[in-house]
Amino acid sequence: MGAMLKTPFRAGAVLAREGGKELFFLDALSTWIWEGHEAGMEIFELAEALAGRFDLSPSEALADVRRILEALDTRMGGLADRLSAPVLSEVEGSALQERGRAEPAFRVPPERGPEGETSWNLTVGGRSVSVSIVDAKLAEAAGPLLAHLEALPVRSLPEHGIRLNGAATSWSLWVDGRDVAAGRTAEDASLHLMDALMGIAERPEERLLSLHAGGVVMPGGSGAVLVGAGGAGKTTLSAALNAEGFPLLSDDVVPVTPEGTLVGLRLCLTVKEGSWDVLESRFPELKAGGIVYRCGQATRYLPPRNPPIAGPVPLGLFLFPEFRPHSSCATTALPPEEILKRIAASNSVIPDLSQSRLDALVSWVSSAPGYSLVYPDLESGVALARECFDIAARNRAGRSESPVREMQGWTAPET
Repeated sequence: MGAMLKTPFRAGAVLAREGGKELFFLDALSTWIWEGHEAGMEIFELAEALAGRFDLSPSEALADVRRILEALDTRMGGLADRLSAPVLSEVEGSALQERGRAEPAFRVPPERGPEGETSWNLTVGGRSVSVSIVDAKLAEAAGPLLAHLEALPVRSLPEHGIRLNGAATSWSLWVDGRDVAAGRTAEDASLHLMDALMGIAERPEERLLSLHAGGVVMPGGSGAVLVGAGGAGKTTLSAALNAEGFPLLSDDVVPVTPEGTLVGLRLCLTVKEGSWDVLESRFPELKAGGIVYRCGQATRYLPPRNPPIAGPVPLGLFLFPEFRPHSSCATTALPPEEILKRIAASNSVIPDLSQSRLDALVSWVSSAPGYSLVYPDLESGVALARECFDIAARNRAGRSESPVREMQGWTAPET
């Protein structure tokens, strides 16, 4: 079992196992008991010190220490006599399914290879990729999904290779020389091709973490991430903001570099059926797109708007959107510990933890303001997000009276 890692966080601390993927949040009292235990104090010594510090009876102090010990053993699992606070949330290490896409506008012309196949040399998430498709129908289906991506500079050698072999009715997909998928429709081929590009661009093992989030670039060049579990409305709100002129980083996954900057994946938006009607006024081309079924849901790919993002961008804002029909608009400022808990609950992926990675994660979460957004319709959601962008800009410029602002009961302006 790996050693326990600890880093200060607000009044308490965050613990994690070395090489693990879970985060454990401690309040101030639990942190104090943990540190005493780590210093070699026995349970009765801890109870005696606790009683003296907080003016408790010996029995009350002993009961508190035992309660925390039991919480450790039950909730952190198998740590025997080691101490901790109750586990408030955890980051699961399961692989992300599907996911969003990202930004750009360089149109990449396909080329015909010596055997008649169509090929593209692209840059995706900072990685260079060669895509080759043998069948003309498969290339026709995939072309609109790749045309907006940035072209690899001339004479540059790609780091990765993707190849679609066979025909539209019987194809196989190869990634870096490995056979990874096969199918019998052009729609499925496009789906697996986009997933392969996502896997190459995301590279969670090389990141500080891979956020389950959408992301756009705010005025001034910093990024806003829209974090949430599936169904929170990240893709729809990210797409609407993109249509309003904010360059897109991604609609469902935003990798974060070890330095804390956000990576634009430059892939298409993945729009589920429930969002087609609400986004059609902003993206009239949406209904013309072919339908693919991802995890049983009808989905259309939608190339983003605006020019490509050149490299990673600094973090500027956390947003946690929640579409709630018939509700009032509300925006609430969140403290860093709540931001970290919500990121953990969103199924974002954190690579195996070390002390330096845990320290960097906690510092990164504390580096930008965060807000929860509740809104009854997309127009209100866009207006709330723009208001948060303005607040973040004023804070960066030092013109805001307070770094935290709440707007409960706020009503969106008529459009």
